[in-house]
Amino acid sequence: MGKKNRDSNVIVKTSPSSRQQDPAFEYLTKTFNSTNGPIQAMCDVTRPHVDSFNWMLKEGLMKAASAILPLEFETNTKLRVKLKFVSLEIARPKAKVIVGANRRSHYVYPAEARMSKSTYSGTLHARIHAEVFDQNGKLIGRESYDRSLGSIPVMVRSDACNLANMTTKELCSKYEEPNENGGYFVVKGYERILRLLTMTRRNYPMAMSRGRWRQRGPGFTDRGLQIRCLSDDQRGVENTLHYLDTGAISLAFMYRKEMYFIPVVMILK
Repeated sequence: MGKKNRDSNVIVKTSPSSRQQDPAFEYLTKTFNSTNGPIQAMCDVTRPHVDSFNWMLKEGLMKAASAILPLEFETNTKLRVKLKFVSLEIARPKAKVIVGANRRSHYVYPAEARMSKSTYSGTLHARIHAEVFDQNGKLIGRESYDRSLGSIPVMVRSDACNLANMTTKELCSKYEEPNENGGYFVVKGYERILRLLTMTRRNYPMAMSRGRWRQRGPGFTDRGLQIRCLSDDQRGVENTLHYLDTGAISLAFMYRKEMYFIPVVMILK
């Protein structure tokens, strides 16, 4: 092979080794021919999604389980039973197949879910602690047992995904792209993503003026103080202190999709 010099009309021969010395060619080869795994720069695009899902797997589910109030009820024999969630865990996606006379489980990968129009999901397991009390309130029995709460979609390339920590060669063997960075779900064969929304800063009061606040009732003005409060399990609620034209202050908050207003004076008392 060669190229023609326009000035002297002389054909200059080039070899494949000389073309590989081109800095641009070397950069593309080094970047997109990586065998250790997906490109880090591409993974950073979906990193917030994957990190958020991993936080739920490691800490969020445990905090959600501890936030669930215990369930107490009485049996026909006048015994008092108390149930409480101890832990929640999402297992890796698996499927049961029949091999001869036996049923075996094997790991499922996103490519199989896409081709079979199914959901790439894992089983949500819960450990429940039960205590039994007699009529006098004395503890007479205690037991912990595991229960399956159904399936829940698993984010691709998260810690619960079967593609986690795979190299480029391993990803290709599972019919995935060599630079698969994940951050989405496979639901009924289609790839779905949760959009990130811009929210106000957590646990930070902000004074603002909104005209629609006047429509909340007689005496309400457009002035107020709003704060978005979050618990340890990331459940949030917006609380608003409304300034009334009488000089009083009313607290507005949501509970079970209903808006409630309480005078601040009653809370201080």
